[in-house]
Amino acid sequence: MRRRALLLFAVVLLLAAAALLLPVKESVRAALGWMASHRESSGLAFIGLYVLATVCLALGIDPTKQNQSNVGRPIRIVDKSASPIKEVPA
Repeated sequence: MRRRALLLFAVVLLLAAAALLLPVKESVRAALGWMASHRESSGLAFIGLYVLATVCLALGIDPTKQNQSNVGRPIRIVDKSASPIKEVPA
């Protein structure tokens, strides 16, 4: 139990440090600016994520699964914000 609490504290501390040291605010502002100036493209990207999640579900692939890269970093099959449309494959 103590080990788990210590791990949770370390993760929270690392996330806080990353938020302070990395240009998170600038990245979010840049992404929002791009979305505002490219409404059609950002809408298509959003729809594409949902279509990909739905195709994965229809093929029996877990859209929340993460693979590991050759350096051990997690790679998602589908963006975590996308969710499959469960009525389509049925």
